Amino acid sequence: MAIRFRKKENRQRIGIGPEPLIGNANLCSALRLHGLPCETYVHSLYHVTTKFDHFLGSKKRFLQRFWVPYRTTHWILSRYDTVFHSFVGGGLASTTWAWRIEPFLYRVAGIQSIMIPYGADVYDFRENTNETVRTRFLLDYPEHSSRYRTIKKRVDIWSRFATKVVSGCDWIPYTPRIDLLMLSYFCVSPRDYENKPVRSFRPFRDKLRVLHAPNHRFIKGTDALIAAIDELQSEGIEIQLELIEREPNESVKRKILETDIVADQFVLGWYAMFSIEAMASGKPTLCYLADDLLNIYRQEGLLKDHEPPLINTSLAGIKDTLRSIAHGKIDLAQYGRSGPPFVAKHHSLNSVGRDISRLIAQMAQDTHSDIEQ
Repeated sequence: MAIRFRKKENRQRIGIGPEPLIGNANLCSALRLHGLPCETYVHSLYHVTTKFDHFLGSKKRFLQRFWVPYRTTHWILSRYDTVFHSFVGGGLASTTWAWRIEPFLYRVAGIQSIMIPYGADVYDFRENTNETVRTRFLLDYPEHSSRYRTIKKRVDIWSRFATKVVSGCDWIPYTPRIDLLMLSYFCVSPRDYENKPVRSFRPFRDKLRVLHAPNHRFIKGTDALIAAIDELQSEGIEIQLELIEREPNESVKRKILETDIVADQFVLGWYAMFSIEAMASGKPTLCYLADDLLNIYRQEGLLKDHEPPLINTSLAGIKDTLRSIAHGKIDLAQYGRSGPPFVAKHHSLNSVGRDISRLIAQMAQDTHSDIEQ
């Protein structure tokens, strides 16, 4: 089947999928901004966003399980020159065994594949020495304990046969191959956050409002955040926590503007889309940043000493940090001012699209060189 598609003349697009991730949708916008013919395709939909170009799934469970994987694979082989997807795989990702041959189908069909992890697709906590991370991840993902062998096999196969691998965020320890290192490929449009009203917290005059949006409570440290705020309230500190779960992205962005500070995560050691959106909105943000990851990114020249502009807060330090904020001991205004330019530099559609488009251009040069040889 793959050979039949090798010389398709209409196959001149870039496809990103098949998971319905907002990071994929935004990355597609970033590549389009740089003139690349990109589109998204998904095999299912999630509450965060439904803004994808092509939905290939089915509402019927039988078809979703046994027909959609092969329909999606046919779509990929007939439509794209280059595909971006996670280490879970592309169209055949949900099959019992056929996912193993997908890298070879791409090779035979002449399709280039670029790996973009999102987290759970690469995490192998058997090798993680941080027991807090390991324990909390397994509490949120109990099924992971029976899937780690498959995860390891997928990572090994795609690391070997993919054209390129993009790594960053907290995925570095779990990606045995890295062709492009970024803080992450997660990106937003700064224009969506410009000229928005930003409320400034006044210590001892305003009730401190904290926004937290956990997709998985244990891995985010939600329990520790709730306990810290309960204790601060018992001390007489005026503080309020708003939890938002399973809400569309547009609702989350609106609530970011209405809060004083954003609390992201206190376990994994790096930031992702929620922190990026908060920084773009000019909101001071609490997030745990692991020293080893900070050192890697600074050594590689991706971060300066004062970056990223996040209030580095560990699981054990949540209460002390919030108390300091409530008492005016942390300059929230400085964090708020530093957020938008940092996002524009590292996580805008333009900056991420530039870096990824350069990777694609390098792939084209490599292909041309191989043909000449």
